[in-house]
Order: sequence, then C-alpha cells, then structure tokens
Amino acid sequence: MTHDAVQHRPRAQRDRDAQYITKAIELSRRSAMNGDHPFGALVVVNGEIVAHSQNQSERTRDNAQHAELAAMLSAAKTLAVQSLDGATLYSSTEPCAMCAALMHWYDVKRLVYGCSGKAFRAFRSNKAFIPCRTVFAGMGTRIEVAGPLCEKDAVAVHAEYWPEYDEES
Repeated sequence: MTHDAVQHRPRAQRDRDAQYITKAIELSRRSAMNGDHPFGALVVVNGEIVAHSQNQSERTRDNAQHAELAAMLSAAKTLAVQSLDGATLYSSTEPCAMCAALMHWYDVKRLVYGCSGKAFRAFRSNKAFIPCRTVFAGMGTRIEVAGPLCEKDAVAVHAEYWPEYDEES
C-alpha cells in the first residue's frame, strides 16, 4: 500500500494510524535523547499497544538491537505466541531488510511507517538500504504496507539527530 493508498482507507483507520505513528515518532525522539539512534516502533493487536521499543544498538553495542526487532520480540513474549498474526507494526522509519524479514517470520499483517527509506538515505547515505516492499516481495509475503505517514515529523527527528543533513540531497 503506497502513501496514496493510505488516503483511501476509512477515515477512522487513517486517524488511528496517525495516532500510533505519532507515538512511534515520539519513541524515536526519546531514543535520540537517551543517546541512541532515533528509531521507535510499537506493535498493535486488536487496537491495543502490546509492545513498544526504541533503538538500543548504541547502548547495548549490538547493531541488531533495532526498535522494530525489539518491539516484535517483546510483543511475542508478552502475548506468549510465536506468531504475531493480525498485528500491525508502527515504525518511525521504514524498516531495514533485517527487520522487514523478521516481520515475515513473525507473520505481522501490516506495517505503517513514518520516514521513508528514500528520505532516510539523506542522513545515512553510506548505509545500504533495501525498501521493505522489495524484501516482502522477495520473501513472497503479503504484508500490507502503509507509508510514509507523518513523514515531515519523522524526518525532523532525524534532522535533529544528524545535523549534517542536507535538504538538497
């Protein structure tokens, strides 16, 4: 589902998505304030937030401690399940290939993200990035994707964290 498709969802769903993605963006802001990279994610099942996380790679010195990964692991543990079937993952930034693949393995139904991978590349152009839709297609998964949503707010957090950002890039 592209950004345009987000506009075609029922208004109540668009409003809920905006509410949850705003919370994910706030988590990314808190992550940066705590000295880590600015990423936040939450898992919602049946309208309830069952888990949330911030990026922890700097604090743990473990590059795999992404917000999305930690939120999915926490949700599975909280719910005592192996599958997050029916869950929606809200991420402040389009997930990397590792986190997108994990969404497949956890059977996440839907993804909503704030900052697109394309916009994020302006901050970390030296890092490889594979769009999550490409990962999902390669894995043969049917995760519904909505985003970018509230991208201006999500990008602002990255711009504060990485001040060398060039809006012309």
